[in-house]
Amino acid sequence: MRLNIPRSAVIFSGKNLIAGMCALYIALAAGLENPAWAVVTAYIVAQPHAGASLSKATFRLAGTFVGVCVAIFMVPPLVQTPALLNLTLAIWLGICVAASLIDRTSRSYFFALAGYTSCIVIFPILTHPQDIFTYGLSRFEEISIGIVCSAVVHAVLLPVSTVPILSKHLEQTLNDSKAVCIEALTPDVPERVTPDRRQLAVAINELHELLLHASFDSPYRMTELLTIRTAISRLERLVPLSMAVTDRIDELYLNGALHDDLKKFLEEVRKWFACEEPNLQISEADAILRRSEHLKPVPDNAINWQEALIYNLTERVVDLIQQYVAFLKISRIIEYAHVVREYSPTERKRISRKRYPLLPRAIDRDWRGAVGAGLATAITMFLGNILWIKSGWADGYSAAMMAGVYFAVYSGTPNPSLMLKNKFFGVVLRLLIGLIYMEAILPTASSFEAMILVLAPALLIIGIMMALPKYSALSFNFVIGIFNPTIVDRTFHPGFELYVNSGLATLTGIYFAMFMMSMTRFLWVDGMVRRNLTAGRRDIAFLRYISRDAQPLWRSRMAHRIGLLTPRIATTFSNNGVQPDDALRDMMIGGALSQLYTSCVDAPPAVHKLGQKLVLNVADYYRKLLHQPDLPPSEALRKQIDDCFVHTAACPTLMLGMILALTSLRRNMFPTVHSAPGLD
Repeated sequence: MRLNIPRSAVIFSGKNLIAGMCALYIALAAGLENPAWAVVTAYIVAQPHAGASLSKATFRLAGTFVGVCVAIFMVPPLVQTPALLNLTLAIWLGICVAASLIDRTSRSYFFALAGYTSCIVIFPILTHPQDIFTYGLSRFEEISIGIVCSAVVHAVLLPVSTVPILSKHLEQTLNDSKAVCIEALTPDVPERVTPDRRQLAVAINELHELLLHASFDSPYRMTELLTIRTAISRLERLVPLSMAVTDRIDELYLNGALHDDLKKFLEEVRKWFACEEPNLQISEADAILRRSEHLKPVPDNAINWQEALIYNLTERVVDLIQQYVAFLKISRIIEYAHVVREYSPTERKRISRKRYPLLPRAIDRDWRGAVGAGLATAITMFLGNILWIKSGWADGYSAAMMAGVYFAVYSGTPNPSLMLKNKFFGVVLRLLIGLIYMEAILPTASSFEAMILVLAPALLIIGIMMALPKYSALSFNFVIGIFNPTIVDRTFHPGFELYVNSGLATLTGIYFAMFMMSMTRFLWVDGMVRRNLTAGRRDIAFLRYISRDAQPLWRSRMAHRIGLLTPRIATTFSNNGVQPDDALRDMMIGGALSQLYTSCVDAPPAVHKLGQKLVLNVADYYRKLLHQPDLPPSEALRKQIDDCFVHTAACPTLMLGMILALTSLRRNMFPTVHSAPGLD
């Protein structure tokens, strides 16, 4: 059987081996206390592309420094009062975990690391606290050597830039967006088979993370990166627009109002989206947009519901095309970004701002969940320390320490209990591998060169596993198993009892973390999906985004929320009552409400009053929804929307914006009501 291993994975593994052995050699030559930490760190910060390696190395170095400093300042005044030291350390770790969950970007690694580094430094020296400075400094030096070796090797030796990877992901996301748009323009689709809109939101969040990494390995390409960010914001707009187009087409199809000219136009737009020539799409876009004008109803004296739906549909299709064309044009600029780089930095910045307007980016912050996770982490650490002290187990500190560490590492994942369970079995495997190396392989190595030879085959395989997403999490366990401090030291001293005792402590810590995770999950895991959804509804309830200028920022935040909600809804959908497209629908209701608010300013006084009252009543419904999540909108609210529509449609010439907003508002708030306003 032929193994399908990518060439890039083999190269990545080779670079990891070089970085790891360089780190180990330097640590051994410097006579550091735990040289194994240097090589383990070199593997931990290694990433397939340079940007991620450099960003992770930077955050790890900064987090380690802060964690060591806190440990050095914490121990001397508190070492004589173990209970107070225990409490202070637990609170510090809890604060760091909360901060990492509030950040919700790659920078969160810094906060988590600062917390558990303090634990790793403090616990081993509790019996000899006078050595806290020396031990902390040694720890920082070991970590720094591993970080620097990994960063230098991955940045200098056959570097893999993040920008091409980012461009590839951007192209794949664009293809998925095209598939969603084509499906959205197809009437009467019995089964959705193309990529889901919510998955696009996940992909867009991942693109923003890649942008953060790319800024580390390509700072000279900031103009290009800012342009890519603007392109991504255009893709964000395609997600709600495609859902709106689908709804309007289905509604017109159901009512038999999808006439032949409109069908022909939709077929033309579908073919336009399916075209594989971007330049041809850009050149033909204006002609398609001009033809859409002939499909819009003429607003002479009045407009009926079906005409309003057609008007709404054509406007959404036009917006869909315009956003897509804008993306294509920005992409074409990105391809020729090298021309822009010929200018001076000041000139580049001026051109960037002029040619590539940067749309806002906002992320959702789950403050309640972050505080809950921090509290759960602090409780776990505090109780773990108490149990260790009461047990009298000399090496039990490692169990308490690892419980806090693993709790901090996995508390931000969609399913932390499952991650800890997988970690438990991974540690069991790593202990077996480490035992084989300790008892059978490493004793045969009498020099550093011989040690490299016996380690190289296993490390090359592990490095390849790291490059394969399916096995990357498991591979780190094997690295730690081979380079356990009880095995690899300044001199080789196999200690079976010490190794097994350390392994049992680690397994105990993981099991205790799993137990505490199940006991405290109500503090942050349970209700996470509901809180995500409620955050968007709270914005609508209190009209925080209602102005036209605030809408782009709010749409960006909602797209981020949808991207966070999607991977979690699969594990919690059965018991949280949240429907998959609830957040998307709220996003469109918010947009319609904002458009209604701004459009009714120029309306006649009577219609203006109706529009303003409707905005306030929808906001009031969303305030009730915060306390009654399953509360359906009332019939009175629907009749108010219908009444406002009837008054607006009677004289539509100056109020097309209101008609567009009211049509969207009614279809999104009452998707199962198919009768025309005023007829039921």
